[in-house]
Amino acid sequence: MDEQSLVQDLELELGHEKHRATYFIEGDLVHAMVDGKLYVAPINAEPAEAVIRGIIIEKALLDNYRPRHLG
Repeated sequence: MDEQSLVQDLELELGHEKHRATYFIEGDLVHAMVDGKLYVAPINAEPAEAVIRGIIIEKALLDNYRPRHLG
């Protein structure tokens, strides 16, 4: 079980880039700082670490997204 109010760090390497999050749990929410941006997400039945990993992966995908030109 995740501990309330305990500040934790998570580092995840995707490709050749390292992504780091600092997070804590308050009630049923996890508050995470990822690359200078604050994210708040419900933790529900998942461990907080799994939620944070998902946030990091989604942010990395969006940061690297390049729209394709159809034509």
